[in-house]
Amino acid sequence: MKWTSPGISRWLAGSFCRVSARLVSHTVFRCTLAILTISLSGCQWVSRQVASQDRRCEQLCKDAEALHEQGDFRHASSLISEIEKSSPKNASTRDMKARLLWENGRHQAAIAEYRSLADQFAGDPQPVVNLGQCYLELGQIDEAQLASEAALLRDSQSVSAKMLLGKIHEKQRDYDAAYEMYRSVSDLWPDDVAAKLAMARVQIERGQADRACPILRELMHHPYATLPQQREAEWQLGLAYASNQRWEDAVQRLEQSIAERELSADDWYHLAEAQFHTGSGEHARISVQKSLAMQPDHRGATTLAQMLSANTGADAIAKGQSNPGNVAQIQPAGFSATR
Repeated sequence: MKWTSPGISRWLAGSFCRVSARLVSHTVFRCTLAILTISLSGCQWVSRQVASQDRRCEQLCKDAEALHEQGDFRHASSLISEIEKSSPKNASTRDMKARLLWENGRHQAAIAEYRSLADQFAGDPQPVVNLGQCYLELGQIDEAQLASEAALLRDSQSVSAKMLLGKIHEKQRDYDAAYEMYRSVSDLWPDDVAAKLAMARVQIERGQADRACPILRELMHHPYATLPQQREAEWQLGLAYASNQRWEDAVQRLEQSIAERELSADDWYHLAEAQFHTGSGEHARISVQKSLAMQPDHRGATTLAQMLSANTGADAIAKGQSNPGNVAQIQPAGFSATR
């Protein structure tokens, strides 16, 4: 038996331990690296899947909008159903999804999406503003007001939240509160055309048309105003003139700008009223008929139609005519027969 000194034994034992430690360390490192590689690969796969879902939803939204513009509503509706079932993660894609759902009558699905966005992005006021706008359009004024106030708690300087709250105050006929809200936006952003238009509109409702007129005349030529905003300013100026009984000026402004509007029964009534006061009964009759065609129970238009009918009958009697004539083909200046 070969003798080995204690020193050599200790050296051999130490060397063995060091080699074993290095082997263990290397093995652990390789295992850890493998686990990390698998994890990263998994994360990358999930990320790719999420991105793919977002891209698909975004493309579906764009395709649906294009089909709507082409008038292919059947195929567009089919895509909307697919969009509703999709689950995008990207905030902008989800916002696009909610907007398209809302525009296509899927109101509850849109509200659910906006509410989810509002919960997920607790510091962003915009999803709450969008939610409030939905409630406002549904006529749920209290819910809309709660949403706008919640948005202002997230950002006290949010222009969209202030504008929404101003609209809500208008619906509540609290014109003083609405004016103050719009004015606060104008103070923050002096070139905000929408805020100035809203201020002028409210001033007319408050019986302060004289104050609204200079603002509206400026906005008609404002460098930052879009063409629709310029037309809206001209329309509001016509209403301001009518409020001050400047009927000739009112008719001129209203007739020039009405062709650029998405017309309502109120719009036709306002034009008819101004035309009536200028003595243009034939044109007023055409306008009031258009108002009643859109809203048969419109109180103002119904009253004005009765007045026009009475005036026509009186004129016919004065002229010795039993039939005042057919005015259905007479169109106000600047109007097309299709309107």
